[in-house]
Amino acid sequence: MKILTLLPLRRNRKCRIPIMTFIITFIFSILISNSVIYPNSLNLIATMTGDKTGDVFSVVAGVGDVNGAGYDDVLIGAPGGNYAKLYFGGSPFDTLNCIKLVPDQGFTYGESVAGGGDLNGDGFCDFIIGAPQSSVFEPYYYSHAGKVFVYLGGAQVDTTAYMVLKGAGWRYDFGRSVSFAGDVNSDGYDDIVIGEEHVYQTVCEF
Repeated sequence: MKILTLLPLRRNRKCRIPIMTFIITFIFSILISNSVIYPNSLNLIATMTGDKTGDVFSVVAGVGDVNGAGYDDVLIGAPGGNYAKLYFGGSPFDTLNCIKLVPDQGFTYGESVAGGGDLNGDGFCDFIIGAPQSSVFEPYYYSHAGKVFVYLGGAQVDTTAYMVLKGAGWRYDFGRSVSFAGDVNSDGYDDIVIGEEHVYQTVCEF
Protein backbone atom coordinates (compact mmCIF):
# COMPACT_ATOMS: atom_id res chain seq x y z
CA MET A 1 0.00 0.00 0.00
CA LYS A 2 1.48 3.38 -0.98
CA ILE A 3 0.21 6.84 -0.13
CA LEU A 4 1.37 9.28 -2.77
CA THR A 5 1.33 13.07 -2.87
CA LEU A 6 0.99 14.39 -6.39
CA LEU A 7 0.11 18.02 -6.99
CA PRO A 8 -1.23 20.98 -4.96
CA LEU A 9 -4.89 20.73 -4.15
CA ARG A 10 -7.14 23.76 -3.88
CA ARG A 11 -10.17 22.95 -1.79
CA ASN A 12 -13.19 22.97 -4.06
CA ARG A 13 -16.70 22.17 -2.88
CA LYS A 14 -17.76 21.29 -6.37
CA CYS A 15 -15.58 18.17 -6.22
CA ARG A 16 -17.32 16.69 -3.21
CA ILE A 17 -19.15 13.64 -4.47
CA PRO A 18 -22.72 13.13 -3.20
CA ILE A 19 -23.76 9.68 -2.03
CA MET A 20 -24.66 7.59 -5.08
CA THR A 21 -25.77 4.00 -5.44
CA PHE A 22 -24.22 1.80 -8.11
CA ILE A 23 -25.05 -1.83 -8.84
CA ILE A 24 -22.49 -3.12 -11.35
CA THR A 25 -23.22 -1.00 -14.44
CA PHE A 26 -26.75 0.03 -13.48
CA ILE A 27 -27.35 3.50 -12.06
CA PHE A 28 -30.31 4.05 -9.83
CA SER A 29 -31.83 7.11 -8.27
CA ILE A 30 -33.30 6.77 -4.80
CA LEU A 31 -36.11 8.98 -3.61
CA ILE A 32 -36.01 9.41 0.16
CA SER A 33 -38.79 10.86 2.27
CA ASN A 34 -38.59 11.10 6.04
CA SER A 35 -35.53 8.80 6.00
CA VAL A 36 -37.61 5.94 4.53
CA ILE A 37 -36.84 4.37 1.15
CA TYR A 38 -40.10 3.21 -0.37
CA PRO A 39 -40.21 0.01 -2.47
CA ASN A 40 -41.36 1.85 -5.59
CA SER A 41 -38.81 4.68 -5.30
CA LEU A 42 -35.88 2.83 -6.94
CA ASN A 43 -35.79 4.05 -10.51
CA LEU A 44 -33.47 2.82 -13.25
CA ILE A 45 -31.80 5.80 -14.95
CA ALA A 46 -29.52 4.10 -17.46
CA THR A 47 -27.70 0.90 -18.40
CA MET A 48 -24.17 0.97 -19.78
CA THR A 49 -22.60 -2.02 -21.53
CA GLY A 50 -19.08 -3.05 -22.45
CA ASP A 51 -17.84 -3.44 -26.00
CA LYS A 52 -17.86 -7.25 -25.99
CA THR A 53 -18.28 -10.34 -23.85
CA GLY A 54 -15.36 -10.90 -21.49
CA ASP A 55 -14.48 -7.22 -21.03
CA VAL A 56 -15.55 -7.41 -17.35
CA PHE A 57 -17.13 -3.99 -17.73
CA SER A 58 -18.08 -3.65 -14.08
CA VAL A 59 -15.54 -1.64 -12.04
CA VAL A 60 -17.40 1.56 -11.14
CA ALA A 61 -16.77 4.82 -9.30
CA GLY A 62 -18.37 8.22 -9.01
CA VAL A 63 -15.65 10.72 -9.90
CA GLY A 64 -17.25 14.11 -9.30
CA ASP A 65 -17.65 16.82 -11.93
CA VAL A 66 -14.70 16.11 -14.22
CA ASN A 67 -15.60 18.52 -17.05
CA GLY A 68 -17.16 21.35 -15.04
CA ALA A 69 -20.61 20.94 -16.59
CA GLY A 70 -22.39 21.05 -13.25
CA TYR A 71 -23.15 17.32 -13.17
CA ASP A 72 -21.20 14.52 -11.51
CA ASP A 73 -19.68 11.89 -13.77
CA VAL A 74 -19.23 8.11 -13.68
CA LEU A 75 -16.11 6.06 -14.51
CA ILE A 76 -16.34 2.36 -15.42
CA GLY A 77 -13.32 0.11 -15.91
CA ALA A 78 -13.17 -2.99 -18.13
CA PRO A 79 -9.98 -4.85 -17.14
CA GLY A 80 -10.82 -7.79 -19.40
CA GLY A 81 -10.93 -5.48 -22.40
CA ASN A 82 -8.12 -3.17 -21.19
CA TYR A 83 -10.13 0.06 -21.32
CA ALA A 84 -12.35 2.36 -19.28
CA LYS A 85 -15.22 4.70 -20.11
CA LEU A 86 -15.97 8.06 -18.54
CA TYR A 87 -19.66 8.97 -18.70
CA PHE A 88 -20.52 12.64 -18.30
CA GLY A 89 -23.51 13.48 -16.15
CA GLY A 90 -26.49 15.43 -17.42
CA SER A 91 -30.25 15.80 -17.22
CA PRO A 92 -31.37 13.52 -18.69
CA PHE A 93 -28.37 11.20 -18.32
CA ASP A 94 -27.12 10.22 -21.80
CA THR A 95 -24.99 7.06 -22.11
CA LEU A 96 -23.71 8.27 -25.49
CA ASN A 97 -22.06 11.26 -23.81
CA CYS A 98 -18.83 9.50 -22.87
CA ILE A 99 -15.19 9.04 -23.78
CA LYS A 100 -13.23 5.79 -24.02
CA LEU A 101 -9.83 5.62 -22.33
CA VAL A 102 -7.20 3.16 -23.58
CA PRO A 103 -3.57 3.08 -22.35
CA ASP A 104 -0.61 3.22 -24.72
CA GLN A 105 0.92 0.35 -22.75
CA GLY A 106 -0.85 -1.47 -19.96
CA PHE A 107 -2.63 -4.68 -19.03
CA THR A 108 -5.80 -5.17 -16.93
CA TYR A 109 -6.27 -1.42 -17.28
CA GLY A 110 -9.46 -0.51 -15.44
CA GLU A 111 -9.21 -3.11 -12.68
CA SER A 112 -9.38 -0.25 -10.16
CA VAL A 113 -10.80 3.27 -10.60
CA ALA A 114 -11.25 6.29 -8.34
CA GLY A 115 -11.82 10.03 -8.55
CA GLY A 116 -13.32 13.11 -6.99
CA GLY A 117 -10.29 15.08 -5.83
CA ASP A 118 -8.85 18.18 -7.49
CA LEU A 119 -5.15 17.29 -7.69
CA ASN A 120 -3.89 20.40 -9.48
CA GLY A 121 -6.21 23.06 -8.04
CA ASP A 122 -7.88 24.05 -11.31
CA GLY A 123 -11.44 23.51 -10.09
CA PHE A 124 -12.05 20.27 -12.02
CA CYS A 125 -12.22 16.82 -10.45
CA ASP A 126 -9.49 14.38 -11.44
CA PHE A 127 -9.40 10.56 -11.56
CA ILE A 128 -7.01 7.58 -11.52
CA ILE A 129 -7.08 4.14 -13.16
CA GLY A 130 -5.08 1.08 -12.11
CA ALA A 131 -3.56 -1.56 -14.41
CA PRO A 132 -1.93 -3.96 -11.94
CA GLN A 133 -0.73 -6.63 -14.38
CA SER A 134 1.19 -4.17 -16.55
CA SER A 135 4.89 -4.79 -17.10
CA VAL A 136 7.38 -1.94 -16.76
CA PHE A 137 10.84 -1.07 -18.02
CA GLU A 138 12.08 -2.41 -21.33
CA PRO A 139 12.37 -5.24 -22.12
CA TYR A 140 9.62 -5.86 -19.54
CA TYR A 141 11.91 -7.28 -16.91
CA TYR A 142 9.40 -6.42 -14.19
CA SER A 143 6.43 -8.51 -15.28
CA HIS A 144 3.17 -7.57 -13.51
CA ALA A 145 4.87 -4.67 -11.75
CA GLY A 146 1.73 -2.61 -12.28
CA LYS A 147 0.83 0.92 -13.34
CA VAL A 148 -1.54 3.67 -12.23
CA PHE A 149 -2.67 6.29 -14.74
CA VAL A 150 -3.47 9.79 -13.46
CA TYR A 151 -5.90 11.96 -15.45
CA LEU A 152 -6.74 15.62 -14.93
CA GLY A 153 -10.22 17.03 -15.39
CA GLY A 154 -11.02 19.98 -17.62
CA ALA A 155 -13.59 21.45 -20.00
CA GLN A 156 -12.03 19.15 -22.61
CA VAL A 157 -10.82 15.98 -20.87
CA ASP A 158 -7.50 14.71 -22.24
CA THR A 159 -7.63 10.96 -22.94
CA THR A 160 -3.84 10.81 -22.49
CA ALA A 161 -2.77 10.34 -18.87
CA TYR A 162 -1.11 13.33 -17.20
CA MET A 163 1.33 10.93 -15.54
CA VAL A 164 1.85 7.18 -15.14
CA LEU A 165 3.01 5.77 -11.80
CA LYS A 166 4.81 2.41 -11.92
CA GLY A 167 5.42 -0.50 -9.58
CA ALA A 168 9.03 -1.00 -8.52
CA GLY A 169 9.39 -4.77 -8.73
CA TRP A 170 8.41 -8.06 -10.33
CA ARG A 171 4.79 -9.09 -9.70
CA TYR A 172 4.11 -6.21 -7.29
CA ASP A 173 0.68 -5.74 -8.93
CA PHE A 174 0.90 -2.02 -8.16
CA GLY A 175 -2.54 -0.50 -8.74
CA ARG A 176 -4.62 -3.48 -7.64
CA SER A 177 -6.63 -0.92 -5.65
CA VAL A 178 -6.66 2.88 -5.84
CA SER A 179 -8.34 5.64 -3.85
CA PHE A 180 -8.24 9.34 -3.11
CA ALA A 181 -7.22 9.75 0.54
CA GLY A 182 -7.59 13.44 1.36
CA ASP A 183 -4.74 15.34 2.97
CA VAL A 184 -3.01 12.54 4.89
CA ASN A 185 -0.07 14.53 6.28
CA SER A 186 -1.77 17.94 6.67
CA ASP A 187 0.54 19.72 4.24
CA GLY A 188 -2.34 21.30 2.31
CA TYR A 189 -2.22 18.82 -0.55
CA ASP A 190 -4.44 15.81 -1.22
CA ASP A 191 -2.87 12.36 -1.47
CA ILE A 192 -3.80 9.10 -3.17
CA VAL A 193 -3.56 5.52 -1.90
CA ILE A 194 -2.39 2.70 -4.17
CA GLY A 195 -2.47 -0.97 -3.20
CA GLU A 196 0.10 -3.60 -4.19
CA GLU A 197 -1.14 -7.16 -3.87
CA HIS A 198 2.14 -9.08 -3.61
CA VAL A 199 4.27 -6.77 -1.47
CA TYR A 200 4.37 -7.58 2.23
CA GLN A 201 4.86 -4.06 3.48
CA THR A 202 3.15 -0.69 3.62
CA VAL A 203 4.96 2.33 2.23
CA CYS A 204 3.76 5.92 2.69
CA GLU A 205 5.06 8.61 0.36
CA PHE A 206 4.29 12.28 1.04
